Amino acid sequence: MKNKFFKGLSVLLSLTCCLALFSCKDNPSPSEQSISYILTDNQYDAVFDVSFNVSDVAVVDRYEADYLINCVAGCENLTVIDVDGISFAQEKFCFITRKNTNFDEYINAAMYKIQEETIDVNFSNNKTGIMRYDMDLYKIAKLDGVQDLILTINEPSVSLSDTPTGEFERIKNNGMFLIGWTLPPDSKGFNRLDSLLYRHDNAHSDGTEMNILKGVASAMGFYTESGDYYVRPIEWNNVEEDLNSGVVDVIMGAIVDTPTLREKFDVTFPHMQNSYCLVVRKEDADKYSSLSSLKDAKFCAASGSEGETLIKGYLSEILF
Repeated sequence: MKNKFFKGLSVLLSLTCCLALFSCKDNPSPSEQSISYILTDNQYDAVFDVSFNVSDVAVVDRYEADYLINCVAGCENLTVIDVDGISFAQEKFCFITRKNTNFDEYINAAMYKIQEETIDVNFSNNKTGIMRYDMDLYKIAKLDGVQDLILTINEPSVSLSDTPTGEFERIKNNGMFLIGWTLPPDSKGFNRLDSLLYRHDNAHSDGTEMNILKGVASAMGFYTESGDYYVRPIEWNNVEEDLNSGVVDVIMGAIVDTPTLREKFDVTFPHMQNSYCLVVRKEDADKYSSLSSLKDAKFCAASGSEGETLIKGYLSEILF
């Protein structure tokens, strides 16, 4: 009789444990919860995944989000949201020149000029094929939908109306403004960096950074229809050597102004800001307006990007 009793009690305890385990699986403890996310090949795909309901929230560069939402068909149903409690680090983009020269000051002067007045710049935007003239800094940025990220350029210490001195005088006498960009080739062998800078199979180059420097070159007296500036793709590892040897006079790309950068190069005024951001469908903007609501969202980011790092680290910590 005792044996039957203990056997029955054992079965009952086993069933109780099993039910408890199933209950735990359905209701995970806070320590077991985590962000649901997927990774894509690039930021374009991350944004389009949200547009087509594959995921709910993309974590991407703000400049890329603005470009896609404002300029690319299929993304007009998206928006960038701000959520109390989430703050991403800000970056400020700049151009760099040789150390201990005054050429950065003249670039600042040129950027200040195209901020204050239009410049007759002859370039086409490859996405539309339309020739663009009478451009200023804001209009150039608006071509790629990133006008809200443009920073105000401070009044420079030199004027373009002054007689060129130092490095600017040497470059003017040389007759050629040598521009270098730091971009890896894409899968088709063309150099690109999303909306900021890209090159097409017809060797035509555009994008915000490229077009700003076209405006700068024009303001400095270099850019003409015959072309007296030259753009050369270079490797970041060779930047210091290429600048010091005169292979290029200025470097562009997604170059973030930092104290470390200033130890090696002269740095222009920052002209654009950037940060990572959250992109959702417009219809879901209110739905994902709080930290608690984001816990149920499916996130996405480009594999290997800062967006992936933010999902796995910063966002996971503040949401759970």
